[in-house]
Amino acid sequence: MIEVAWKYCRAGLADAERNGLDMATQALGTLAIEIVLKSYNAVVTANHGTLDERYAFDRNALLQTVSADGTAKSSKASRKSRSIDQHNLRHLVDALPAAIKAYLLNEVDDDNISKHQDAFKQCRYYYEQTVPANYDDTMIRLAVALICKTVYLYQQQGCTDPFILTFDVNGLYRRHVQPVLGVWLSAAGKFA
Repeated sequence: MIEVAWKYCRAGLADAERNGLDMATQALGTLAIEIVLKSYNAVVTANHGTLDERYAFDRNALLQTVSADGTAKSSKASRKSRSIDQHNLRHLVDALPAAIKAYLLNEVDDDNISKHQDAFKQCRYYYEQTVPANYDDTMIRLAVALICKTVYLYQQQGCTDPFILTFDVNGLYRRHVQPVLGVWLSAAGKFA
């Protein structure tokens, strides 16, 4: 799933380099984030242990809400799976185990998830009148960060998947996420 997320993210970065930041870049970044978040609550459905494993998102993870003290709580939304949007980034983050959420997201990232929680649905058809007028590189940079952090976890656990082994976590993170002296290295950022 992470390799697929990276392919969408890479397409968004390439689009930004060719055309500048636009709604397509934001939609591809948001889709990559959705895939990464879903990967933490996915189950293998076929080809277990091979390079072409197949997965399915465990929808029940969205039904499990946890209060701040760690005890399960009940809500109308958690009783009806149809009322929980599987594309809503806020819902997907809230379904993460607490330790994973703390590892992946700092407070600013978490705020950006809330701010852009429906970005994929709002941006994927950018010819529609309801598309937001403004966009930025927040979601594509967050997608790169989440992919890098996830790949790093796999690397630390000894994963032997060729994609994971050859993924340049440090180089990609520095290029697309971390500013150097206030200048973004990627053309997607184009900030000085």
